[in-house]
Amino acid sequence: MDKKIISNLKEAINDGISPGCALVVLRKGKEKINFSYGYFSDKDKTKVTSDTLFDLASITKLYTAAVILQLQEAGEINIHDKVAVYLPVFSKSELRIIDLLTHRANFGLKLSEYRNDLKEKFETAIFNVSPPAKSTPEVHYENITYIFLGRIIEIICQRPLKEIFSDFFDKFGLKNTGLGLKNKKKFISPPTEIRKGLVIQNSTHDESADLMGGIAGSAGIFASASDLAIFGNLWLEGRVIAGNNLNKVFADYSKKGNRSQGLGWHQDLYGHSTKNRKIYLHPGYTGCLLAVHVSSNTVCAFTCNRTYYGRDNIKHREIMKQLVDFIS
Repeated sequence: MDKKIISNLKEAINDGISPGCALVVLRKGKEKINFSYGYFSDKDKTKVTSDTLFDLASITKLYTAAVILQLQEAGEINIHDKVAVYLPVFSKSELRIIDLLTHRANFGLKLSEYRNDLKEKFETAIFNVSPPAKSTPEVHYENITYIFLGRIIEIICQRPLKEIFSDFFDKFGLKNTGLGLKNKKKFISPPTEIRKGLVIQNSTHDESADLMGGIAGSAGIFASASDLAIFGNLWLEGRVIAGNNLNKVFADYSKKGNRSQGLGWHQDLYGHSTKNRKIYLHPGYTGCLLAVHVSSNTVCAFTCNRTYYGRDNIKHREIMKQLVDFIS
């Protein structure tokens, strides 16, 4: 089976899902697969390895959830607190932190409209958006909920999010994990995309996070497949949140609808449920994937830069489904 999934990955890269990719699979903390194939881009023939950093995009939300849950374990926050305790703009809202973690807020706004209209004033405007009065029974996946969670972390810790994330990486020895900040020391990373003739490389492709300095609670973290796998394994080992509380992470907080949502993690891969296989995951817009099969203690970390070939390139979705099948 290992040979088949590797053969399928090679075929997928040759078919144009991405210039290159890396896959690391851990089972019970031990490496089962470490495979990489392809190059940084069509123009840069640097070979991709499992130590190559890629823009994780929305997988960043799992790191935000990890920090929130660690703050709770330290007694500095309770995810059942009303958001208004930390953010006055929520003073007329019943929303709790757990509602943001599980995407049950439904702000119903398009961040692109704020970015286009406000640009440099974007961050100020976003944190003054009037929130919904109550949570919803169904899941409404949105970036803004995790942007607010990032701000809550900063308020509790009284430090910038970039420093808090960096400390998290250091604490757990994630040496091939970084932040897509502008005007900082560059790390070696493949170009994430080409947008309006501009090559987006070594800084976050996410426009909202970019306007917030390169990192937000929703996007901006870069990592290698090897480090991403280690991060996934931290959850299964009970090092992010105590093992006896893991059932609270890997649970379904949705009360209606087809999407199953845990604390940061969910069980939906582009409209295909993984609930019956007990796989929790999070894909990133750029083509990366982190998935865990809890009962077998298996982690699957996949990295690529599918957006290099354009945001409408969705060839990666089929290989992701195969990866989920592989660890089932």
